Amino acid sequence: FVEDKQRRILDKSSSKKTQTLLSCRQTQEQTILQMFNAEHPHPKAAGICLGFRYTMSLLLAFLFYRYLPFSLEVRQTMVMIAFAPLSALCPVYTQWCGGDESLASTINSLTILISSIALTVLLLVFNM
Repeated sequence: FVEDKQRRILDKSSSKKTQTLLSCRQTQEQTILQMFNAEHPHPKAAGICLGFRYTMSLLLAFLFYRYLPFSLEVRQTMVMIAFAPLSALCPVYTQWCGGDESLASTINSLTILISSIALTVLLLVFNM
């Protein structure tokens, strides 16, 4: 439906600016509308990225909690920020850079799930 609508618009106005805008919009819609794919062709790559991300989060959380010269509440907040999910725009930026947007979308979806669980556990541990 979207492609037919775009073709009709292109037939009415064939300027390069309109074609570029429509092409860019179509690309963004395809990226944003991608859903989590449990049968991703590169599960090992997703696991490595998530493992690295949460290993670094654990390291940062430890450093924030142990060594920052702030009050306990500020240090606890910094620990929680270390486990925040990725930005929803990461798959779009990945596509703009020519990367694997499907892998980026899968990782983004998984970080939302994992970070939600991690933040809930941290809230319970910190008694907030």
